[in-house]
Amino acid sequence: MRFQQLKVIYFSLLLLLAAECVVELRASGRGFDTVLFGGDPLERSQATPGYGPAPGWPYRSHVPDPDDRRPRVWLASGSYLHDVHVPPASNAASRLNLALGAEVLVVNYSGAGWDMTHNTLMLRGEQADALPGIAVLYQLTNDLTALARTGGQETQRQSGTNNGDDFFSRTLERTTSYAHLTTAITARLASHSVQEDGLGVQGATGYASRVRDFIRACRERGVQPVLCTLARSTGGQDPATLRPEERRNMFRYIGNVSALGWLRTIDRWNDVLRRVAEEEGLLLIDVDRALTGRRELFRDLVHFTEEGHQALAEVLRAGLQPLLKASLGGAGEAK
Repeated sequence: MRFQQLKVIYFSLLLLLAAECVVELRASGRGFDTVLFGGDPLERSQATPGYGPAPGWPYRSHVPDPDDRRPRVWLASGSYLHDVHVPPASNAASRLNLALGAEVLVVNYSGAGWDMTHNTLMLRGEQADALPGIAVLYQLTNDLTALARTGGQETQRQSGTNNGDDFFSRTLERTTSYAHLTTAITARLASHSVQEDGLGVQGATGYASRVRDFIRACRERGVQPVLCTLARSTGGQDPATLRPEERRNMFRYIGNVSALGWLRTIDRWNDVLRRVAEEEGLLLIDVDRALTGRRELFRDLVHFTEEGHQALAEVLRAGLQPLLKASLGGAGEAK
């Protein structure tokens, strides 16, 4: 092969590498783990002094003193609360921490891309002295994505396995460029693919299994679980009411569930949460009935604006107040 031909190939590869460096640096600065830069090398996500993520405190909430022994409340969630689109001091966990006062420490035990199974594994593996008294679960759509990929069937997740993939494939799939490309392609192909109008009974059964496993893990560790239904920007089940950004959010990672299927499944699984809470004798905070349909609170179908984070914190405070008053002797009363 001639040098001129090789030069074109090398120059193209160099451009691709440079582009990957740019998008990886941007992603790491927003708190995502990346191949080249890890989590946040410039600590740009530390937008407010006193709030994480910070060394030794990876959570996007208030950084306590090392000897802080206040009762802890975990908000176990995914990107709804990890939310890199708002400053750490402005998310629902931080606002709830202020609302509950000095007697309680609220920990934003959430991560972008985490589903309920991840929350459960983290809970089971946490050191005893870091465990909370109460763990509030706010999870649904990442579990919908995971179960949709398996036809609604729950699968056993194991750490440390690579499912036979070679190192090159695994590294490629971790790059930010790969994530952007697959996201864009999936969203565009979704409108042309055969889609299901929900995950049906099997999906609801798989989701209920995940919820009960989280409850079981809490009880094994001496933690009081609290369940929350999921709020969304639009009520009802009419896909015609969805805005473009709401549709894009649905089809970002999977394309085999239709818009109607997403709306139906969210409603059905919120009912699963209500039923499981009643059967298990648990506190349920019905965020769905409190906030769904208030579009000014959402930037897409399920992720909040700063105003939405404040509204969520208020709903959580009101819901937790009786439990905190009973267990902590008055903590959580309105300030």
